[in-house]
Amino acid sequence: MRIRSQTAAARERVVTEEGCSVIKHATASVLILCRRWADARWRMALIRHPRLDLWMVPGGHVEENENTAEAAVREAREETGLSGLRLLPAPGPRLPEGFPLRSVPQPWWITELTRCPPDNHLDQPHGHIDHIWLMGCQEPAPAAPGEHPLEWFTAEQIAALQEIPPDTQVLAAMVFAELDEHTGLAGIVTATA
Repeated sequence: MRIRSQTAAARERVVTEEGCSVIKHATASVLILCRRWADARWRMALIRHPRLDLWMVPGGHVEENENTAEAAVREAREETGLSGLRLLPAPGPRLPEGFPLRSVPQPWWITELTRCPPDNHLDQPHGHIDHIWLMGCQEPAPAAPGEHPLEWFTAEQIAALQEIPPDTQVLAAMVFAELDEHTGLAGIVTATA
């Protein structure tokens, strides 16, 4: 009898949705922000996804030996080749002082995509529970070759892109608007990048 790890079991939950069984995998995606340009404008890193042929934020499946924050950092580094990346703290409650367990950083958003095509992790349609992070970048030039082509886009360029998932456009517009209004988000990105 083969026993699956608890992590593997958590990554592959079978649920019923509209009469169908759907396997759901935990994923992590990252909106990487940088302001190290001559014009001092914010830009977001997007990679060209080879299978879907779309401009997308870096991200992928959470592996058995990592939590979602660790997966976000790993995926960002692997797919872009960027260094000097730092997860930005999400607003929200913190654990009380003296709590006996290690805290895992919280993602900014958690979303569910219920109809993903087969990929290199599962050869059938499945779902993704995506943990979405914001990340600051100190240096926009990759330190090493990334797995996918990388480009930096301004808010206007992302809004005009045709080959981009609509959820990425919506989140990017909101993040850029917050940065442009010089709210607390700009301070967080600048302080950590």
